[in-house]
Amino acid sequence: MAGRPPFFASPASLLVLATCVSACALNLLGMFVIKQIGGASMQILGKLNTIMVVAFSVAFLQERLQPKVIIGTCLICVGVGVFEFAEHQERMLEKAKARGPLLPAHKGVKC
Repeated sequence: MAGRPPFFASPASLLVLATCVSACALNLLGMFVIKQIGGASMQILGKLNTIMVVAFSVAFLQERLQPKVIIGTCLICVGVGVFEFAEHQERMLEKAKARGPLLPAHKGVKC
């Protein structure tokens, strides 16, 4: 065994180590992202990730998609748009409530 190189000296073991380190970093960053944007938004991002993988496979590998896959992709995109619009409206409403009325109420003036 004297002629055998140390474990970390072989290229394959360094690739395995790099894969493990990047997987751990990805999981830790994923936890921070979920904390920042919330679970529902993270689920939506996961769906969009799948759509991007399919788009790249079509663009670079000349894959052919069935019509039901295209329809499903469009439905997901519409759902993401509706969700983001509703979330934006909710945030704007909360900001408006926190600001209070735009015009101060005048004493003695009746409408």
